[in-house]
Amino acid sequence: MKEFTSDIPSIIEHEYGFSDVPSLVSILKSLKEKPILTMHTLPFDKPQLEFIGKKSKLVTIMCEQFSFCSMNGVESTLIPHGIPEYKFTNSDREAAREENGIKPDDIVICLHGFLNPEKGIETAVGAIHYVKRKIPRVRFLLVGGLHPLAPRTFKTHSYFRGILKALPEGSILKLGVYTSRIVDKLLLTSDIFLLPLDDSRMFLSPSGTACKEMGFGRPIIKSKSYRAGFVPGDSYILHPREFSEAIIQLIRDDKKYNSLCEEIRRYALENSWGNSAARHLEVVNNA
Repeated sequence: MKEFTSDIPSIIEHEYGFSDVPSLVSILKSLKEKPILTMHTLPFDKPQLEFIGKKSKLVTIMCEQFSFCSMNGVESTLIPHGIPEYKFTNSDREAAREENGIKPDDIVICLHGFLNPEKGIETAVGAIHYVKRKIPRVRFLLVGGLHPLAPRTFKTHSYFRGILKALPEGSILKLGVYTSRIVDKLLLTSDIFLLPLDDSRMFLSPSGTACKEMGFGRPIIKSKSYRAGFVPGDSYILHPREFSEAIIQLIRDDKKYNSLCEEIRRYALENSWGNSAARHLEVVNNA
């Protein structure tokens, strides 16, 4: 790994589910020298974008879908979001499935991450109901919980109670706070991941959930969302019927399934955390 040799300030911005652009703006105002800024999140607000661009020597963005955000003429560089490099074996996968009561011929469809209305949970649940009518051995795996900073309100609890009541028979629920090791073993059991995101937020960020899932080399069925646009594969309208048809087609078409698995694996290898770090060092040291 190359060493960090630049004297130019470097800022890595990450929103962890909530945009904090005002804090970033305050930091940029306080610096005497323009920094190299790595943006995980971009606000829709044009004045904020222009200010960030003026105050930065260089801006790196994490997916091509963000290139529409003009940085007021300041140079920008694409460095894709890093992907975990997992070393699981087929034996590890078989053991994880057995541990969670999953039969060898079960098909596990997974939705995971911080759970909130913008994650399209209703779309996923509705889609699985449609799929199970035609392929009964499909099982829905729901892994996650509320964001640590999300307000715990009556409305929030009512929303989740409604979701839980609507879950298909045979669903596997893993809700709460889990260590990364436990979550990884759960995701390892999956055959297909769902990413039914909407774009209702007032800022854009590449889906870290999708990046984690790509490390497992399984297909991701995604919506037409800016935050999911970098994920290999087709995108679908955010509707249960649309997602169910995509799931059924992928299950019944082994050639398409295997091809998408290979495409995901290639992307994950090319954009591993190690490669991402090396690209950042190269950009910073050459600035």
